[in-house]
Amino acid sequence: MHLQDTGADDERDPRLDELFRSLAVAGFAAMNVMLLSMSVWTGGHAATRDLFHWISAAIAFPALLYSGRVFFRPA
Repeated sequence: MHLQDTGADDERDPRLDELFRSLAVAGFAAMNVMLLSMSVWTGGHAATRDLFHWISAAIAFPALLYSGRVFFRPA
């Protein structure tokens, strides 16, 4: 099955939906981590940098588990 297929079957592919959701979660998390990283790059205080690193980790770890499950499951 290709994304461009316009076949007669209008069934939604659950595997493709799962991949799209995983991509969306990973993209959303990456945008938020990048937003937090901008303040670190502009020269925040040490305590602020550490806090933003922990917040970034709190965003990235669940996103890694959710989005990576597509690859972790077969492994």
